[in-house]
Amino acid sequence: MDEYRYKRALYYYEVFLMRYPENHRLSIAAEYEKAFINYKMGNYAIARGAYHAIIRKYDESPYAMLYHPRFKRLCEIGLKNIEKKKAVHLRLFWRAREKAWAEEQGESITDTKPDDA
Repeated sequence: MDEYRYKRALYYYEVFLMRYPENHRLSIAAEYEKAFINYKMGNYAIARGAYHAIIRKYDESPYAMLYHPRFKRLCEIGLKNIEKKKAVHLRLFWRAREKAWAEEQGESITDTKPDDA
């Protein structure tokens, strides 16, 4: 059911981008949403390429000043999440691998024990 909705959303974002290419402020949002939907569908290669393309637009486009900065940051987070999934995806002892990945990135993951009620 969700996959159908994702495909429909991808279609409508593509239609928007074709109909309103001059609306740079909303086009960058539509491009991000397409990339995020591909991420949610597990199409990591497509999502990675789209995230890189969006970041490249922020760096090279003359319209970059019209783009909201949040989409660049969200793309950076998305790329980081894809790398994390690649490092720990469906492996035995995934939590240990996740902690090792976090330490390599200079982050930390702490396990908390639920309070006894």
